[in-house]
Amino acid sequence: MRLLRQLMLRLRAVFLFGRLQREMDEEMRAHVEEATERYIARGMSRADARIAARREFGNMTVIASDARETRGARWSESLAADTRLALRGLRRTPLFAAVAVLSIGIGVGATTAIVTIANALLLQSPPGIGHADRVVTIGGTRNGKGFDTFSYATYRDYARASSLTAMAAMDVEPRALSLTDHDDGQAVQGGVVSGNFFQTLDARPRLGRLFGASDDTEGNSAPLIVLSDRYWQKRFGGDSGVVGRTVDLNGAPFTIVGVAAPRFQGPFVIAPDLWIPLRAWAQLANSVTLFSSRQSVWLVGVGRLAPGRAASEAQAELASIAARLRRTYKDEADLDGVRVVPLSLIPGDGHAVVGAFMAAMFVVAGLVLVVASANVAGMLLARAAGRQREIAVRLALGASRARLVRQLATESLVLGVGAGLSGLVLAHWLVAAVMSLVPKLPVPIIVHPTIDAPVLAFALGITLLVGLVVGALPALESTKPNLVPALKSDAGTTRRHRLRSALLVSQIAVSMLLLVVAGLFGRSLLRARSVDPGFSTGGIDIVSLDFRLAGYDSTRGLDQAQQLLEHARRVPGVAHAALSVMLPLSGSAMGFGPILADGHPAPKGQEWSADWNVITADYFAAIGIPLVHGRAFTEADDHGGRDVAIMNETFAKRLFGTTDAVGRTIRNGNRLIAVIGVARDAKYRSLDETPLNYLYVPLAQWYVPHANLLVRTAGTASAAGALRRIVAELDPHLPILDQQTMSEATALSLFPQRLALWVTGSLGVVALVLALLGIYGVIAYSVAQRTREIGVRVALGAAQGTILRMVLRQGLMLAGAGVVLGLAIAAAATRLLASFLFGVPPTDAVTFAGAAFLLTAAALAASWVPAHRAAACDPMIALRTE
Repeated sequence: MRLLRQLMLRLRAVFLFGRLQREMDEEMRAHVEEATERYIARGMSRADARIAARREFGNMTVIASDARETRGARWSESLAADTRLALRGLRRTPLFAAVAVLSIGIGVGATTAIVTIANALLLQSPPGIGHADRVVTIGGTRNGKGFDTFSYATYRDYARASSLTAMAAMDVEPRALSLTDHDDGQAVQGGVVSGNFFQTLDARPRLGRLFGASDDTEGNSAPLIVLSDRYWQKRFGGDSGVVGRTVDLNGAPFTIVGVAAPRFQGPFVIAPDLWIPLRAWAQLANSVTLFSSRQSVWLVGVGRLAPGRAASEAQAELASIAARLRRTYKDEADLDGVRVVPLSLIPGDGHAVVGAFMAAMFVVAGLVLVVASANVAGMLLARAAGRQREIAVRLALGASRARLVRQLATESLVLGVGAGLSGLVLAHWLVAAVMSLVPKLPVPIIVHPTIDAPVLAFALGITLLVGLVVGALPALESTKPNLVPALKSDAGTTRRHRLRSALLVSQIAVSMLLLVVAGLFGRSLLRARSVDPGFSTGGIDIVSLDFRLAGYDSTRGLDQAQQLLEHARRVPGVAHAALSVMLPLSGSAMGFGPILADGHPAPKGQEWSADWNVITADYFAAIGIPLVHGRAFTEADDHGGRDVAIMNETFAKRLFGTTDAVGRTIRNGNRLIAVIGVARDAKYRSLDETPLNYLYVPLAQWYVPHANLLVRTAGTASAAGALRRIVAELDPHLPILDQQTMSEATALSLFPQRLALWVTGSLGVVALVLALLGIYGVIAYSVAQRTREIGVRVALGAAQGTILRMVLRQGLMLAGAGVVLGLAIAAAATRLLASFLFGVPPTDAVTFAGAAFLLTAAALAASWVPAHRAAACDPMIALRTE
């Protein structure tokens, strides 16, 4: 309590220094005036009375000093004086101050930027949700892993758990819809949620009301929608009269009942434009089995914990319900298990993956801060050596060591504060730069990385910590009470030089680790880019459509698809045009279901399965996948003909033992499908996947309403504008869901490697520059200290080459020690990055050798200038040097 009281007094003295000083002066003056009046009343003159009063009161300077000490003001005065001295000293060495502030500022900025993004993605609660700490998300598991969907019937069973006061269901990914409001239809992303969704999340409307449980019952599937504030501003310009308006969704009337609160986007990072009730969606999609079939698994849950109940209790209760249901419904996969986790923008296993990636980036940024701190500590040591006589004189005159350490520590804290401010500015830029790297995604994803109070607290804490750490060692070392040798000579120089050398070796070792990490990610990205995906990514424009949004059935949808293709092929410069349901490397896939082949049973305990795609004729020519056997689809492969398919080489070889599977047949359900061709293998889900079984089927026989129009142009000109006009001319009510190039569509697959390379590469360059500065500083300082020795050597006949090699050897030995230490650390640490690398082992010899060569070359370059200066010194001048 006493320490706390003293701390409070000192803080009060710092912030109220002027007011306290005025109060004290007025109080002392009042005492003197009172005594003066008393002496005047006794018959003294005013002048004599005042002298007597001052004598009675005592020494005002001593009393004021004692009072300031009692109130903690002396401490604040001393701090202010130390701060002024520190600023004055730094103004005399602006280059040193700028390099130190910039070095630490880069480290603080990089770590703060990573913390800002991690805070937004992993730590902050989704905005607009009341008492978010009581909300959990609920998903199914398969073999105890994952965060998967479950059926509506399972949701109803889970919702009866007593550990939850409420549980809502939602489709994780928004559904593409066409919204028409007195104009042409525009594509929107609609969140499909149960009626109690907003109530469970304790959300509030900005306008109107939010639909409730009574609007989503078996007897009342109300066609209502709630707009997000973002979409309300964008589409309706913030018109408050929108509430109660009827708009068309996919041609069906829906009533806007309200607008959600600003920034509310639901529980996850995916932000819909609007929300509609489950049953209204089912009615719109004309699906009758979504609520009755336990095999329709399409929902995850969000629940609010009952008062006094923990997430672990909800986990145990729901697991018990799943086990009980599994005894009744033994074949239902969604009852394999259940997982209850606290609310997070990144649901399920993605939270751990993103967390591991951000942790790796934070470690990299932290290493840069370590390198910068070691560099600044070395600079402060050199600076303290230059002030050796000054410090010795002050110690000899009676200054305490603690007082001098405090003054030197104040200098490093002033540097730290400057670095912290510059780091915050840099962090703001870095966050904006990282967010600009996020590729275009098919669904709206919104994150709000801001430098808020927790991030500011982190930046302040790390700044003060670094300021104290980098200043403590030089301050303690330079104030050791060894006065006589210090006043006579350069005693202690050797010890400080060893200390600087040790700091430099550790700095080079950490720089080596950073360069290795940057090199691994760089080679990983190069390796990924060199991988042949099996198809072309250049010169292809993509327009994403969903024929359901214009109210088409399968017949009209196929007719519209055919017209689109014919019009697209007439566009000048277009070489090929085709429709495809799936886009390669888009991060999603479809399973074809169980496949049978007469005479070719699946391996024991398994069944034949494959991913599949629905395409039209000319697809292989448009995307650049060659056929190795058979033929491509033609217009004749329609609904009236026999079912046909094209499989990839891997599936043909695994299923039939040969890539020439043309003429063979497979079964899927009650459909007998003839194989008419074999296509070359490609990459379908990710670039690092092992070869997958894959099937292609024609759109005319396997109609799917959502498809991508792929157009290959002969030259470099884009057909994007022409395709948009064609879609609008054929049907203005058919919205374009997305428009991009194939290069943009596949960019997501390399985003982690690209981001990691950008971060580690930038920080690796910074670490290399800091290492260069550190090596130069140590060697230059060493040459300056050995000037007399070098002069003697030259006077005794040492050749310039000998001096040059002597100094260079010193720099290379320090660099060699740091490189060897860094190699050992990197060999152990980079194994943790194995899951983020692509086709490159974590101990890649080329990367390690390249980083070692680069650092050694940098050390040679940094040592060359002081070595050349030493070799060219005049012995007469050197011998006169003190």
